Amino acid sequence: MTVNLNLAKQITQEALKFEKQNNIKKAIESYKKVLDVYIEECIDDKAFKLQIKIGDLYQITGKIESGLSYFLMAYESAKSLENKFFQIDSLAKISDSYLSIGKIEEGIKYADKAEDILSCVEYTKGRLEMSIFWARTYYVKKQFYKARDICNEALKLCNDDYPFLKGRILVTLAELYKDITSVEEHLSLLNQAYDYFEKVDYKRGMLGVINNIAAVYGDKLQDYETALSYFFKLKGISENSIFVEFHKISYLNIGEAYFKYFKYTDAVFWFTEALKNPAGAYMDNILVYNYSYLLLASLKLYNYQEAYYYFIKAKDEVGKNANVESTLIQYYKSAAQLFLEFGENDKSEEFIKQALNYVSKDETMIKWNIGLIYEYIKLKKASTESEIIDIVEGIKYTVSKYINKDEILDSVYDTAIELICIKKYELAFKLINEYNHIKSDNDCLLLKEKYIISKMNEFNSSENLEMLYSALELAKLTGNSMIYSYICCSIGDYFDKNNKLADAINYYYKAYCIVKKLIFSVPEEYRIGYINSNNSLDIINKFIFLKKKSNEMNDSNFFELKSVYSLKQLEEIFKISDSI
Repeated sequence: MTVNLNLAKQITQEALKFEKQNNIKKAIESYKKVLDVYIEECIDDKAFKLQIKIGDLYQITGKIESGLSYFLMAYESAKSLENKFFQIDSLAKISDSYLSIGKIEEGIKYADKAEDILSCVEYTKGRLEMSIFWARTYYVKKQFYKARDICNEALKLCNDDYPFLKGRILVTLAELYKDITSVEEHLSLLNQAYDYFEKVDYKRGMLGVINNIAAVYGDKLQDYETALSYFFKLKGISENSIFVEFHKISYLNIGEAYFKYFKYTDAVFWFTEALKNPAGAYMDNILVYNYSYLLLASLKLYNYQEAYYYFIKAKDEVGKNANVESTLIQYYKSAAQLFLEFGENDKSEEFIKQALNYVSKDETMIKWNIGLIYEYIKLKKASTESEIIDIVEGIKYTVSKYINKDEILDSVYDTAIELICIKKYELAFKLINEYNHIKSDNDCLLLKEKYIISKMNEFNSSENLEMLYSALELAKLTGNSMIYSYICCSIGDYFDKNNKLADAINYYYKAYCIVKKLIFSVPEEYRIGYINSNNSLDIINKFIFLKKKSNEMNDSNFFELKSVYSLKQLEEIFKISDSI
């Protein structure tokens, strides 16, 4: 027995060294060998503590279910020992693990067992841990007042003897109060939590607070530059730590900041890198969030095949766990944008209404973002001038809630471009004039501005042509193939008016090629809706008209297409276009 225990002591020292080196895999392997000795020698109290230790290490590496299996073992050990405090400790870990993997009812089952024991014993640490579990559970269930009451009661019970737990309670409170309190108060709660975590050198908690502070700057203040600096700080620190969830979190949030900066290629890079990292603990349904943002970034780059692929991936993840509100909102929002782009307006509306159900009583940026998408859906479906005017007013009201000037301009420009596409020029130009006091140096926004101004000045021939050439270069630089095609059409129209038919055909051919590529990148089942919902047919019609004109065909041979009814008809259209 002495030999085995000496060996266990030696292996434990090796495991501690592995931990310091952040070699968690080797540390777990070593601790498992020690655990085998304790079980063999029937040293149940040490076995219990080591089972908890191994479970914690597994969760640090993102293997929640592996960690859970050791917490369940620890609970059995605690029952064998008839140690009620150990039982509560293990039950708190088990219930929290089930909550983290979305099995809420299973978590509640074990939490109730802990509550039964707590009714018989005085155990402050156990009471505080269960309070955190119940607060998280009620938060997921959208019972926010219950969650806040539990946290506030826990704070009264939690003195400075429990800095780690006090920090966790403060972080939970900060999350609960984030939408109803001032930025200063929100940051104050987070900084208090950071101080308590720092006292016990709890790195995971400290990293979490850095992430949340960055989120305050990004979400509340729309200061993406400061947010990005915090996220890169988080990435730098987390890569030298054992807490793998923050590798993923930092990559995701850097991607999101770049997305809001309109740097969509960079966003795709960081979101894709995030997918390569394991989820880690306390990251409820994070893959849904990751896939949803990859969908949106791909959509902005007009990579329709990839966008749809990520929609399917997100949908599959939602099917596995539909309990986490924050990721569901992002899923519904991104799905609505995808189907709006595909011309499936009713389907888009179904998704956005589901998102609105979660935020209807909130006064947050996510609500205004969702509301803006809903206005765009209504604009697509509008049939009368008065409807369109009301919708534009709704968009202006929503935009009034934004702080960041680039986000304001992007929404205004997108609305104006849509109005131009449906030939409501007067409304588009009036809207632009209302916001012409706001300026941006962002290339994506400068491109949209140049295109809109060129449409306003179409009769100012030579000067306008120079602006269009300039915009064309920006379209190449930013990868906005849709506006590139619009600009090509405007240049083609200029040459057509000036009887330079070859040049007109050249630019319309460029636009036609883009339109054709985009149509074929849309999944087959949505292609007809896509082509009928935008101005693709206008471009195809004009291209065919110009080609026939160049071949001196009689105009009576030209029939302008108003809509497409089948994939076979679409195929015939392209055959005609390519053969002229």
